[in-house]
Amino acid sequence: MSLKVITLLKFCISISLFQHSPTPLSYSKRISSVLLQLTYRSRLAIKRGLFIARLGAFISTLLMSSLLVAGSQTGTVDYIIVRASDGLIYFTLKDAAATNRPSCATINYWMIGDENSNSGQAQYAMVLSAQASGKSVTVEGMGFCKRWPDGEDVNAIMIKN
Repeated sequence: MSLKVITLLKFCISISLFQHSPTPLSYSKRISSVLLQLTYRSRLAIKRGLFIARLGAFISTLLMSSLLVAGSQTGTVDYIIVRASDGLIYFTLKDAAATNRPSCATINYWMIGDENSNSGQAQYAMVLSAQASGKSVTVEGMGFCKRWPDGEDVNAIMIKN
C-alpha cells in the first residue's frame, strides 16, 4: 500500500475511536467503505492515465504518419536482382518515375525489406510473376531506407490487369 492509503486508513480509524462506543462491526464497515472508495478512486485514476496514454499514442501516430513520406510508382518490372552475398533483393520499374520518395531513396530501385519473412517472399514472388507476365505493377514504399541506405523498402505491391 502506498503511504497515502496507510495514512488515510490511520486517520479513519482514529476518528472512529473517538466516536461513542464503536463496535468491531462498525470498524470493519468503516474500513471496508474507505477501502472501496480508495479502490474506486484508484480505478478512476488508472482509467484516466490509460486514456491519456492512449490519446498521446494516437496523436503521436497521427503526427508521425503525416511526417512520413512514402514513395509510389506504377510501371512494368524492368529488372530484378538477387545477391548471394547478403540475400538482398531489389528491382526497378520502367514506364513512369517514382513519386514522393523519401530523401534517403536516391536511386530508383525498390528493396524487399525482409526477404526471409513470409511477406518478403510473397513480394518477391509477385515481382517475378509480374515480370514474367509483363503486367503493370504499383509499388508503395515504407517511407524509409532500412534494408539498403539508398533504396526505399517496399510496403505493398499490386499487380494490375
